[in-house]
Amino acid sequence: MDIQRFTHKAQEAVLAAQDVARLNGQPEVGTLHLLRALLDQADGVVVQVLGRMGIDTRQLDVQLTSALHRLPQVRGDADLTLSRALRDVLVAAHDSLAPFGDQYVSTEHLLLALIERGDERVKPLLAENGVTSDGVLRALQAV
Repeated sequence: MDIQRFTHKAQEAVLAAQDVARLNGQPEVGTLHLLRALLDQADGVVVQVLGRMGIDTRQLDVQLTSALHRLPQVRGDADLTLSRALRDVLVAAHDSLAPFGDQYVSTEHLLLALIERGDERVKPLLAENGVTSDGVLRALQAV
């Protein structure tokens, strides 16, 4: 996986996910942190897509915040590591370029990878809120 093949917004999301983990005192950057970073990009495609799908992003935000607060925390300085699930999501997003005919991983690739390859924390959260791959793909066509 080559981070240089990520769009500027996708790179920002990965870095912001690390910041979310650090600010919450969580040493492992996971899928929930990436979802938070994507939702925090107010001018990003993910927010537009979810809006187009009719997703109540406020409800999703509240549930995501609650899930983030339940993650393990540490005090003091700790080196951040990427969770295995997040690494799998980033690789899946990268591997999905060919079917879309894209050259760069964008934030919508990251969202689709969270839906399809996310872990037991993020997949149910997205499903419960009606965020599906088919819905995202349809909304992307409209956007």
